[in-house]
Amino acid sequence: GYHGRWGRAGELVVDRRELRAAGRTWGAGVVAVVPTSTCPLGEVARVARWLADQSVGQCGPCVFGLDSLAGDVESLAAGRPVDLDRLSRRLGLVAGRGACAHPDGAVGFLASALTAFADDVAVHTASGGCGRPAVGVLPTEVDR
Repeated sequence: GYHGRWGRAGELVVDRRELRAAGRTWGAGVVAVVPTSTCPLGEVARVARWLADQSVGQCGPCVFGLDSLAGDVESLAAGRPVDLDRLSRRLGLVAGRGACAHPDGAVGFLASALTAFADDVAVHTASGGCGRPAVGVLPTEVDR
């Protein structure tokens, strides 16, 4: 699933203890390679919206928090202005407060993406986007 953590290829060691020490999890055991032909932030935004839509509506962090986070990441991917400090605060407000682990997994996925794709975040905030489309490398049920 999408509750794993992002890392850069050169930093990835496929060992549970090493991953844990680096603040990452193996998640479902999936390794995804994002090609240069797609916008990684666009890919993350698609998954962020999908994760927000998976809420069963039982708690505020899932209903309101994940929706707000998805909106922020969608704006960032589209090259619209985003308050990155607010996004960081929102990640912190959602983590550890849900009725289940879904919000925590989503926050970990998103926070690690912002770190792993920091260069893309900088380009998007400075230039209004990267010019690459999100081609749907990361599958969601919407793609079916």
